[in-house]
Parts: sequence; C-alpha cells; structure tokens
Amino acid sequence: MPVNSRLKSRECTGKIFNIVLLIIAVITLFTDVIYSQHPDYVTVCIILFLVIVSSLVAFIQGERSNSAAEKLSKMISNKADVLRDGVQTEIPIEDVVPGDMVRLSAGDMIPADIRFVFTKDAFVAQGSLTGESNPVEKYADIRSDREDALTDLQNIGFMGTNMVSGSATGIVLATNNETYFGSMAKSLSGDRAKKSF
Repeated sequence: MPVNSRLKSRECTGKIFNIVLLIIAVITLFTDVIYSQHPDYVTVCIILFLVIVSSLVAFIQGERSNSAAEKLSKMISNKADVLRDGVQTEIPIEDVVPGDMVRLSAGDMIPADIRFVFTKDAFVAQGSLTGESNPVEKYADIRSDREDALTDLQNIGFMGTNMVSGSATGIVLATNNETYFGSMAKSLSGDRAKKSF
C-alpha cells in the first residue's frame, strides 16, 4: 500500500473517531446533564478533551509529515549529463533543450526524446510507454523497417524511460510537451467527444 494512501486512510480514521466521540458527547450531554436530576459535567468534559487532543495530535503529525515530504522532494533532483560546447556539465532535466548531447549510463532516466549516436550494450526499460516487460536494446544505427511503430525504432529513446544497462550518447530531439510521452499526456487529458449514448 503506497504511503499517501496509508496517510489518507489514517486521516479518515481519525476524523471518524472524532465524529464518533462528538456523537457520544452529545448523547452524554442529554443523558447525564440535561435530562438528569444530578447533572454530571465530568464525562462530557473528558470526551470533549479527548476530541481536542486527538485533533491536535492529528494536526501536528500532518504538519510534520508535510514538512518531511517537502525536505525529501528538495533533496531529490533529476539531473542530466549534457555536452555543451565540448564541455560535459550536469544540469537539471528542465534545462535540457533540443540539440543537446546527452550522456547516459545504467540507472539514468532519459530526460527527453533522443536519437542515439553512440551505444554500448544499451538496454532501455520502456514499459511505461509500451507495456513491454523486458528492456529493449538500443543501437546508434537504424536497424528497423520503415513500417515499424515509433516505439519500435531501435535508435530512438523516449523521455521517462530508464537505462537498465550499458552506456549511450544521444542528441535531444524534443523536450517537455513535445515528446512522445507529452503527446500521450495531452491526448489523455483532452476533451472527450460527446457521444449519443
């Protein structure tokens, strides 16, 4: 179970617990205070105190988890090794532009759609795009037929896929929304056509 869904289920459980306690407090208020000949305020006060403590603890834990998640996200930064003007530099993935030469090795995420110009035992996991369970070997030269689908081209790497093994160098063809992955996202988030059904 992912961490986010666990946190949401805990929050939901905490809210339900507080609602149950408030209902019990209201019932106790009627039975022990309003309709009683000897009013007993202690039980109602204890229940309301528990609701306040429970809400306070949930709030503090939520704030701590949010600040911890922010710190973790700041620590994680995706970078790419790029050759610009003959100098290899490490830049954030957002700064990669078409025409950059990107160097990749095992474990790297491909930062943009690229055409491989050098490969050495380069295997890419592109299951996120194609659903293939096994990594695909990539080559610098074209070894595909003209009728092959775009994802079957063996000299093209797609943004969001990962290098499983080997090393490669490629020229960036497209970035961000212009990539194959970006075009898929656009088509999925577009307006749905109205149907007679």
